[in-house]
Amino acid sequence: MIGIAAGLFGLVVAFFLYNKVNSIKIENETVAKITERIYDGAMAFLWAEYRLLSGFIVVVAVALLLGGEEKASGLRP
Repeated sequence: MIGIAAGLFGLVVAFFLYNKVNSIKIENETVAKITERIYDGAMAFLWAEYRLLSGFIVVVAVALLLGGEEKASGLRP
């Protein structure tokens, strides 16, 4: 129960921090360009990572499905 409460508290704090950072207006054009480039780079990285992880998940899922099932002796009477 404490873990669930801590997780919910963390989500609430993250939500408030996100809104606080997102409400800051960028007036300097140079800072705005740098911010945009950082955002573009982060999104490109996440896209590449998700694509790689998707392939890994598919390979592992197929291996688990095709691997069959071993029956452990002694577990079933």
